Amino acid sequence: MKAAVFYEKEGLIEPGRNNENQYREYDVQDVKKLKRISLMRKLNVPIPEIKEVMDGTRSFSEVIDRQRAQIAKEREEQDALIAFCD
Repeated sequence: MKAAVFYEKEGLIEPGRNNENQYREYDVQDVKKLKRISLMRKLNVPIPEIKEVMDGTRSFSEVIDRQRAQIAKEREEQDALIAFCD
């Protein structure tokens, strides 16, 4: 759950608190948000772009499409380096 605390500090999620012990309580919506954030982080989407998705400034598909293009570009560059080595 360390990642969840980080995402909370970054303002990406806001879990409720248990009034008795102040523990964080993640509801279904929080879990869905965390899964979406985790997916974007696996694709190396920067935190500022994730924030834009979470606040509705940019669409999830727009960010994923941009990241896919970036990954494809990086792969082409890596393939060129491998060809150079050969």
